[in-house]
Amino acid sequence: QAHKVLADFEMLDQALRCIRSLMNVEAGMLAVVGQHSKTEADAFGGNKALLAADRAQQLNRGGLRQVALCIDARPQLEMSAARKAQQVQCTALTLLSAAALYSEDGHAGVLGALDHLQKVRRRVNRFGWLTEACFLYLPRADEDGLSESSVDLRKI
Repeated sequence: QAHKVLADFEMLDQALRCIRSLMNVEAGMLAVVGQHSKTEADAFGGNKALLAADRAQQLNRGGLRQVALCIDARPQLEMSAARKAQQVQCTALTLLSAAALYSEDGHAGVLGALDHLQKVRRRVNRFGWLTEACFLYLPRADEDGLSESSVDLRKI
């Protein structure tokens, strides 16, 4: 849905929490990454051509593309939805980070998912959304008693 409301972000948050629970178990992590179980991988018998073809198909398996689509920022949201959107983004980024650290296939899958996000959202850079999100959700100086110089990332 192009324009999400608070209820949409609450549902996304619950779905991501379920995926997180699945990823806490090896079989769930393998399913999300789109990787075969160890016994299925052994069935290839070390045939490198079959393994390479399988890795190419892996980018379309699993749930990493869908998780990556949850991190796209929409600046025109009202404040309550924007805060929930930020929480959904953080959860999705945590899940993608875990998948990338889990295995080489997970890392490749996350990069493929971010490339897919770049194409779908017509972004110039693969990580442009991340820098936009950082500046979009910077706390204002009047919030939390922070001074303006302590939150300006452009000065770093």
